[in-house]
Amino acid sequence: MPWLPDDLDLTEYMQAQEMRQKVRPASDFRSEVLARLKADPALTGERMPWHKTAKLVRFRAGELTLWTGINGHGKSKLLGQVATGLMYQGARVCIASLEMNPAETVKRMAEQSEGTGRKSESYGNKYLDWSDNRLWLYDHIGDCKSERMLALVRYCAVKLQIKHFFIDSLMKCGVRQDDFDAQAAFVSALCDICRDTGIHIHLVAHSKKQLDESRQPGKMDIKGSGTIGDLVFNIITIWRNKPKENAQAAGDFSHDSEPDQVLICDKQRNGEWEGKIKLWFDRRSGQYLEEPECAPCDLMEYLP
Repeated sequence: MPWLPDDLDLTEYMQAQEMRQKVRPASDFRSEVLARLKADPALTGERMPWHKTAKLVRFRAGELTLWTGINGHGKSKLLGQVATGLMYQGARVCIASLEMNPAETVKRMAEQSEGTGRKSESYGNKYLDWSDNRLWLYDHIGDCKSERMLALVRYCAVKLQIKHFFIDSLMKCGVRQDDFDAQAAFVSALCDICRDTGIHIHLVAHSKKQLDESRQPGKMDIKGSGTIGDLVFNIITIWRNKPKENAQAAGDFSHDSEPDQVLICDKQRNGEWEGKIKLWFDRRSGQYLEEPECAPCDLMEYLP
């Protein structure tokens, strides 16, 4: 599996390159306009790894999706399944998990993909072989200067032809939590890279601390600059059903039919759908399932 070392020379990509003229006649966009008129927005781009979401949410080229949610509500684990689903569709993926060792990231993804909870070494080898030339990881833990992260994303898009880049998380990208202008400038620069290269960036940003985790947060609860939500193309909030968990722990199973996880799409600039997606969590495998009666499966072999 390819690794992107911490000492990778990114000098060439530190400065954003102007890749198109700014003022052009409308006819210059003929082929793109006609392609967009013909395309169905609900079927453009890669999808999530759940059948029922196929026509609801799409990850289109040249866009930035902001994933947000309360700390401890399963963002990293769920995004691991999303990343495997993108690879299944033939997309090249790079993960910069600045809060977790790359080997641990892949180990968790392999366990989740197996769908049995056995933690099989043979399946681990199978997953690593399968993900070769599909999955890259940035070998760095801790803060990363914003200029370097921008250069890294551009490098991956141009040199490695990465289609989906995951940044986990915004708070590790060298921007102070109270520097709203710098946050907005960084996210704006990421959007520029998306437009310039066609890469799709998945950026994790935590929600503000909630007094009551039973309330489902939304785009107005993103920690930091309010401008961030205006700049990005898509916003998806991940909410874990803690009230259901607490009730079950107390012996109350009256909430069993409720979902374990809810994805809230608060914004989809080039799509027509916004709403909530209910998921059920299989604790043994670590997979998120689209219906309570669904069984975990080998994610390398089958995704709906």
